[in-house]
Amino acid sequence: MTSFGLIGWTPVAPGYPSPIALSDGYAFVGDLRGVLHIFDLSDPTAPTVVATFRYPAGYNNEIVDVDVLGDDLYISYDAFGLVKVDISDPLNPTFVGASKDGSYAGSFDTDDGVFGFVTYGYQYGTAPEVQVYDLGTFPSGPVASYAGYGDGDYTNPKQVVHGSSVDVVGDLMYVGIVQNYVGAFLEIVDVSDPTAPVGVSSLLTPTNVYGDWQGVIEVSGDYAYWARGAYPPANIVGGLLTVDVSDGANPVIADFDSIPDAGSYGLPGGGGGPGLDIVGDQLYMASCTGLYVYDLTNPADPQLVIDPNVDTEFAFPDAFLPSRGGWVQVENGFAYVTAQFDGDQGGLAVFDVSDDVVCDLFRDKDFVGDAGDVTFSNTPDGLRIAVTGQDGWTIAEAKLHLGDIDTATGDVSGFPVNKGGNPKVGKFDFKEAQATDDLVFDFTLSELAAADTDDDGIIAVAVHTDVETWQPDGDGGLELVTASAWGACDGEDLDFGGASHSYVIALDLADLGIYV
Repeated sequence: MTSFGLIGWTPVAPGYPSPIALSDGYAFVGDLRGVLHIFDLSDPTAPTVVATFRYPAGYNNEIVDVDVLGDDLYISYDAFGLVKVDISDPLNPTFVGASKDGSYAGSFDTDDGVFGFVTYGYQYGTAPEVQVYDLGTFPSGPVASYAGYGDGDYTNPKQVVHGSSVDVVGDLMYVGIVQNYVGAFLEIVDVSDPTAPVGVSSLLTPTNVYGDWQGVIEVSGDYAYWARGAYPPANIVGGLLTVDVSDGANPVIADFDSIPDAGSYGLPGGGGGPGLDIVGDQLYMASCTGLYVYDLTNPADPQLVIDPNVDTEFAFPDAFLPSRGGWVQVENGFAYVTAQFDGDQGGLAVFDVSDDVVCDLFRDKDFVGDAGDVTFSNTPDGLRIAVTGQDGWTIAEAKLHLGDIDTATGDVSGFPVNKGGNPKVGKFDFKEAQATDDLVFDFTLSELAAADTDDDGIIAVAVHTDVETWQPDGDGGLELVTASAWGACDGEDLDFGGASHSYVIALDLADLGIYV
């Protein structure tokens, strides 16, 4: 896309969308009024609801979490427990089964697709906060459970305990366990044997210091990131909590960034905690105002790079304000963010979170004779390359080829070349011939993956064009002047190694939010 920031939105009713999962060009959005909204994302500027689902019909139980595994969607459906839905045809979601094994189902996660972990809230006494299901036999009952062991009195039958967000990474489960009048704990659990979870450690994170516990936990590397919500009745301010979990037996709070407009909880009519998603070295967090973005180059100290209150192109549309927050999922450089409206008309907002990469078309060596641009941008399906003429030059023909590059040596591979190492332009895989100012080429993720043979996310792109322009002929008339031009980034002197004048562009797909 050529825009940066908010590019589209769609309201839904009821207006309390919160959890979101993405799969095969669709967004599955759960509503805190019990409706699953299925969006077609083929046009990110206009996401379209193509189907809905409610279980059971006529009930308004909250959808607290959603997760897609192949053709199956798992929904944490509050008082109805964990619900499995067949989404092999996204336009006709079909109920498969359900299992309720606690008071209110909360977060769901799986690391291997074999076992599913579900938290439950409003558990009393020693009742477990996490249930473990064999997804191959679901909706049969749980095969194991886990009860948190923080510093509270878990034997008191009047003591309410809640399971919050859960993230399973390898052999460890990271879960928020909350005990009324005690606080919110980040617990690390050994699930190397999913049928016998064993607690490893428990870290108290006081809500009056770090915000309410109603938010998403996601682990990346040696750090757990917990989106903490606001709780207005108690003047609690939310934010982003970072915990060093490199030593699972001794987790340590590394950082907390206060966010005054973090997702709100405990308001009349309900509300949910904020969501977050991590892609590459960027963390995205939804708020009441819009989308926050953090740089995780130093994972212990996330740096705020986009604040929707300052960078207003990342604020929710007015139609979604005042919002109570929402969740976010990021794919191919697009952030899909839900917004819970304070009344009854929130929805799904889409933000383009990757800037285009722009190189030039050079007619001569040494990066001179600029005849146009080569613009790389993200699409919902992969990569778009636009070749554009400028200063009177038009594109008569463009040929493109994708290959790979050894970033250590600068050597390129996967291109048709002759014995002298010069490119065989006529053998390039992609060609468009049309006298125009703009030619566009679209590439799928699978095509990008095929080019990236060393799996480092950096590909080589060769762009050769025939350009033309009308210039004075010296006799008072005009003559058509033609030339060849190669796409290149100024100063990036990469070529095929032969004697002919040619350029290759090294493109880091991560710069566009694309991961293959």
